[in-house]
Amino acid sequence: MSATVAAGAPPHTRTPNALREYWTHGAGAAKVRWGQPRDYYRCVEQLAKYVHNPYVVKGQCAELHRLALGIWPATHAKLLRGGTSKGHE
Repeated sequence: MSATVAAGAPPHTRTPNALREYWTHGAGAAKVRWGQPRDYYRCVEQLAKYVHNPYVVKGQCAELHRLALGIWPATHAKLLRGGTSKGHE
């Protein structure tokens, strides 16, 4: 196992299980309010307090969104717009 991957974390997320659970189902999830409009952006805002690389934060929030809801943020946003592409509402 790589030194950069936390013990017990899936290698593709590099997020320890306890933190993944916190942000997808625990108190962190309550702050993000998964499933509501702009959930991805609330995640980025919350995690940016702890992760100081904007690319890592955005990727991590996309993965947490998928884990919490079962769909990627872009798919979720499209569903919230009634299935239309951005700008074609």
